[in-house]
Amino acid sequence: MDSFKKYKIDRIPRELLFVLGRVAMIVLVNIFAVFMGEISCSVIATVLGVIFENSNEFVTLKLIPFLTNDVTTSFVGWLILLGLMLRIFWDDGKRQTAYGRFDIRVGFAAVFFMFAVYFIPSIFVEKTKDALEAGIVLFYRPCLWMSEQLNGNVSACVMITGGLIALLCLVIYKVSSDRYLKKYAS
Repeated sequence: MDSFKKYKIDRIPRELLFVLGRVAMIVLVNIFAVFMGEISCSVIATVLGVIFENSNEFVTLKLIPFLTNDVTTSFVGWLILLGLMLRIFWDDGKRQTAYGRFDIRVGFAAVFFMFAVYFIPSIFVEKTKDALEAGIVLFYRPCLWMSEQLNGNVSACVMITGGLIALLCLVIYKVSSDRYLKKYAS
């Protein structure tokens, strides 16, 4: 019984909790971005369709099909994912600097493991059965906006778009720390 008590959560290093939290955050934010990309484009297309009901050919023939296009909804989902992750890392860099716990190595570890957990399942998309593949492709929907340029290679899409998100998160993490230090330098 005493050996169980020594594994309390308060004994886990903060750095490890930070890394694990960001790994979980990319998965949760990605799921949110999948649905919000689809929903926001559909809502905008529906509202425009109701407002311009057969009175504007540009809206009905060009804009609404563009908004409901798979590439557009995927790109909007990716922008939502990127924006939320950048906001999270901006806040992390500022907050950790304020409390004297900022360490770029911990930020790099978080971004590295975040990218690894996000990218590795995409390798197996071509090797899975149809039902499982549909679920994996749905999970990676925010990254598929550039699949036409890469001949439908899901893992390449995820590597490029996920790598860009990871790189920008690390940069924004460092920039927010530097701006905080500059603003409150003693």
